[in-house]
Amino acid sequence: MNKQAMLNYIFDYADSLMNASGYTILPYYDLDNSTMNRIQSYFSSDINSDNIVALISTSVFDPGKTGIVFTNYAVYTRDWGILPETDINFLYEYDTASFTSSNDFQIGVLTYIMERLFEISINDTAKEIAKDFKDIAQSFKNWLDS
Repeated sequence: MNKQAMLNYIFDYADSLMNASGYTILPYYDLDNSTMNRIQSYFSSDINSDNIVALISTSVFDPGKTGIVFTNYAVYTRDWGILPETDINFLYEYDTASFTSSNDFQIGVLTYIMERLFEISINDTAKEIAKDFKDIAQSFKNWLDS
C-alpha cells in the first residue's frame, strides 16, 4: 500500500475534518509502543501496526484513546463520552459508512477522505496485480524459450 500517499491526503484534509480544536496527527512512523498499545486497547485489538497510516488523536493526555485511526483498509473512530463506542468502517464502504457518534469530526469530510484512500488502495492493488501478471507472463515465456 502507498501509505505515504494516504498520509498526505489525511494531512491535507485534517483541518476540514476535525471539529475538535485540540487534536494531534501521528503518522505511522511516529507511533511508539505505548501509543500502539492504547490504540489496540481502546479502538481494536485487531489493528496491526503495519497497517496503520495515521492516528488523529483527540485524547487530552495520552494519544490513542479517542480520535480516528486510519489503516490501509479501514477507518476506526472513537469519541469522548461516558460510554464511547468504536466504529469500524472499511474504506470500500465509504458511501455507506455509519458512525454512532461524531462529536469530533465532520462525517461528510471523513467519508470523502475514505473514498480517496480507497482509490489510492485500489491503484496500488492494481499495480501489484499487473506486476504479478507480468512476472507470470515472463516465467511462461522463459519456460517456452527453454
